[in-house]
Amino acid sequence: MKLPEWLPALGVREEKIRAANGLIPKKDGWYKTFDGRTSYICKPCPVAEAVAILPNRIKAIRQKRAGSASVVPVTTGLITLDSLFDSYQAWLYQRLTTGVPRKLARRTYDDAVAEVSGFVEVAGGEKIADSIGPAEFSAYALERLAGIAPSSVRRKMIYIEAFANWAAPGSRKAGLLSRPWQYGADFRKPSTDEITTSAADSDKAYTPEQLKKAFAAVKKNPRMLAAGWLGLCGAFGPKDLGLLPESMVDLGASLIRFPRGKTGVGRLCWLTPAAKAALKRYLAVRAAPKPGAEALLFRTDDGRPCYRGAEGVDVAYRVDNIGRTWSETTGLPFSGLRSTFATIADDYPDQRAVDIVLGHKSGHKTQSIRNKHYAKKFNPERVQRLVCAVVPLAFGRKTPSSVLSAPAMIPVEYHKSDDGFGARPQRQPGRSSSAESRRPANAHRKREVRQT
Repeated sequence: MKLPEWLPALGVREEKIRAANGLIPKKDGWYKTFDGRTSYICKPCPVAEAVAILPNRIKAIRQKRAGSASVVPVTTGLITLDSLFDSYQAWLYQRLTTGVPRKLARRTYDDAVAEVSGFVEVAGGEKIADSIGPAEFSAYALERLAGIAPSSVRRKMIYIEAFANWAAPGSRKAGLLSRPWQYGADFRKPSTDEITTSAADSDKAYTPEQLKKAFAAVKKNPRMLAAGWLGLCGAFGPKDLGLLPESMVDLGASLIRFPRGKTGVGRLCWLTPAAKAALKRYLAVRAAPKPGAEALLFRTDDGRPCYRGAEGVDVAYRVDNIGRTWSETTGLPFSGLRSTFATIADDYPDQRAVDIVLGHKSGHKTQSIRNKHYAKKFNPERVQRLVCAVVPLAFGRKTPSSVLSAPAMIPVEYHKSDDGFGARPQRQPGRSSSAESRRPANAHRKREVRQT
């Protein structure tokens, strides 16, 4: 059986477990055939995690196929937390598959199930749901929320609050609780100011000096040099590069079209001449592929995938060859290249081009109706102009004003300076640099006026 790119080669024990449970790996996660039909089970994850959630998922799918109510009828006041979670998971699955009462994205479904499952584990699934109170929420906060970023805390708490709000009594709720849960003082959602301050304190953007030293440190490593250029020009993370298919790289057009794995939003990357040269140099010495790495652009020195693992796996089970090697060689995080690009591009006038490089949904509330519904095509030259403006500034060089202000695409010629990087506008054909050529175009008219 051919394994998808996200799944590393399985050991003998893992393969036996997979075969015994009938799990089928596909490009978007695990599937299983039962009752004569093949159904989606969960997103990419280790075999053990897929097996753990398999019984509840099969139960929910069978309820859906039978046309029965997604929520199992229970008596209010007697339901356990485990049963409450099973009913909530079935309701989420109904939203995922039918769109009723509101469509749910698969990624949101998987994240919500994983987070609520963690809360149930900490609180105690055998407890009566109505007995859950501040003590259980405090235990969850101390065990699962301590020491992580405020933005992550806020996201996790939103999933838990949504679960509690769904189960609470009310005419438009499930009504499986006789009273709403009390969260207590320890279960506090971080404010917007705390999230903003935390993001500012953890700024990972490189200074020009750090960037020059980092590229100099990986200069003799073709794979890391190519990865560094893609991280700077295209704001790629190490996982993005580890999963980047070679078929999505167009060296002839200097473009990479690869959706962002986190959001699925389409991205466009333009390669500078230096980045293109580094990529060609790496391809010339790249190792022969091992199983699972044939379609990938980046491989380890022994031909294996540079990224192996899945979301939700302990760090010990993950392999991030690009991020680890970059950090060990330069002493800086690889994700700082994306932060550097985003920080400099924040002042760029064409923010839609910035969003397309970063893989963000453009605009949201501020997006115009024209961009949202009608303007479906995007000129890649806008990304080229953006990269030509950002890269020189990242290395501490001045960006030519013509790159930012010209209404049409200005060809940019990258030249080698003392530090090896830089950009300057290409001189237009037929124009010389002499003082005569810089004379104002209307100078002859002024002479005619003086003669008359």
